[in-house]
Amino acid sequence: SQPGVAKAGWLHKQSVRAAPGLKNWRRRFIVLHRGGRLTWHENDDAPVKGQLDLDAGSSARSDGSARRLVVSAGSKSLLLEAASAEERDEWVAAISALIQALLEAGAIRQGWVVKRSVSAAAPLKNWQRRWLVLHGRTVYWFKGADTPKGQLQLSAGTTVEVYKGQDQPNPHAKW
Repeated sequence: SQPGVAKAGWLHKQSVRAAPGLKNWRRRFIVLHRGGRLTWHENDDAPVKGQLDLDAGSSARSDGSARRLVVSAGSKSLLLEAASAEERDEWVAAISALIQALLEAGAIRQGWVVKRSVSAAAPLKNWQRRWLVLHGRTVYWFKGADTPKGQLQLSAGTTVEVYKGQDQPNPHAKW
């Protein structure tokens, strides 16, 4: 294992430039760097062919098929395929752990909260327990510990009303 490398190995990667409906897959050597970068190479000693910079809002998950995973960072996503479901799960776990470490390293404040959906279609009593992390000027919320369920970029003038000390959340409080 190289210093600074969290995980490395061979996966198939779908071409970013593939036309919709085309299954243009290439075998690539994938490297997950501890600093938050995912790179791919034509072989294990070739120069970087492409990269995806991960941050606290990135995610890694199975796409529902037997061996594929999706890694998303901002507006970019990679579709990767492992040799087995077990290998896919190892990659998802490694990437998710690195994203969580990036999140915690820059977290200003984190903890459990009860938040209400702000969707117009959601009923007023749609309160849900979420793990909330303030990271820089962005608030992330999670259902569990792995993938962000949402995020909100804070700007000057943003206000937050906090509920405290009642048995039930106030359905009229603004989150």
